[in-house]
Amino acid sequence: QRPSEEVPFILFHQRKTGGSTIRSQLEKSAQNDTYYIPCHGVPKVDCQTYNAPTPLSVNPPTVYGGHLYYSSFLRALHQSHQTEGRGKPRYHSNLPQFTCFTIFREPISRIHSCWNYRMVQNGASKVRVDNATKISEMDPTTVANLLTTSRSKYDEGCLNEPMRIFSDLGWNEDVINHLDSMETKELAEFAVQQTIERMSQCVIGILERPDDTRKALERHLPWLAQYINFDKRINTGVVSKGNLSNETVAQIETVSQYERHVYKVANQLLDVQMSL
Repeated sequence: QRPSEEVPFILFHQRKTGGSTIRSQLEKSAQNDTYYIPCHGVPKVDCQTYNAPTPLSVNPPTVYGGHLYYSSFLRALHQSHQTEGRGKPRYHSNLPQFTCFTIFREPISRIHSCWNYRMVQNGASKVRVDNATKISEMDPTTVANLLTTSRSKYDEGCLNEPMRIFSDLGWNEDVINHLDSMETKELAEFAVQQTIERMSQCVIGILERPDDTRKALERHLPWLAQYINFDKRINTGVVSKGNLSNETVAQIETVSQYERHVYKVANQLLDVQMSL
């Protein structure tokens, strides 16, 4: 069924997974809906918007899409999409229904692309390296530390994107970018488990599996599938990626173990969703 006030839809756009293209196609699919898609709309919603709107609106959006924190969307659901008692205190926390879609990308490739786009092409304000260098040109022994400590001009790192979007820790860049290096694992395990539980509510896409992703969309979100073209690309980087040495890949793996685990689970979920 199409999105509605009672059952809205959200695209949880993970950075550097092809989501800018999907946002544009989502806007086309929502021309007859009320939508909230940063970088789109009239008037255009500011691109640097990471929270879903939470007004007690009579006509809330039925379609959302962007780098929106799952936690902020929960708040919007409760404030704007409760079918009963909207705007009043409640004594239970039943979650309003919604549908969602999110795309994953192989983590080494995603992190590589994120660094070159966010840190090199767009510049960085907090990166601890002179004139931000492409990962492929770095001393491999510095890569893991730089990925953990560096921030883009938007004050974001490149590690653990699924946990950034889906877990309640996503707001805290110092935590999200240090999940793999923390001495205690409780926070990391909490973030990973919460991410898996929440992403499991969505139709899963895998950037490296466009045909399978399309099949899942056609099965579960047919209204959206007809607008999605995985052959199109917008917001592509102009920095040539370069080839990563085995030593550099090994360094990236040391700070991406949780994201790689979540990516494996995402592939398993897509397999299941294709068979339903």
